[in-house]
Amino acid sequence: MINMNYKKFHPTLITRLISKNLFEILKPHLEKIKKTTKGKDREDNYLSLQIFVKTLNAINSPLRVTILNFTANLLQNLMKDSEMSDLKYLIWKYEILSYYKYYIKQATNCDFLYWSQEIISACFRFFYEHPVFFFLSES
Repeated sequence: MINMNYKKFHPTLITRLISKNLFEILKPHLEKIKKTTKGKDREDNYLSLQIFVKTLNAINSPLRVTILNFTANLLQNLMKDSEMSDLKYLIWKYEILSYYKYYIKQATNCDFLYWSQEIISACFRFFYEHPVFFFLSES
């Protein structure tokens, strides 16, 4: 059952959906910049948009998330505040998907148990000698 849900909501599929949503936010700005006159601001914004789009099409990685955040900051003067907040929110989701294995590893890391063997034996001894405390804390 768990494997089936994992296949339905695979991080790669979710990343593609987020990439599509990010591209939908950027698409009107990309078309608008293509039509505007030349200038340094236009070139900077156009190149930033191009980097952003090419990064979305690549494989998800922490470096790519950094590039997305950097280029989004460069595009801040081009977009409305609501669009920028939507863009930042989607980048945040993209970042979580990039680091999800690291977050799971950190949350389930039990290496400290090896280094605190004395504490574990003392805890089990306490639970064994005082079972009332253990059962009272559950209710």
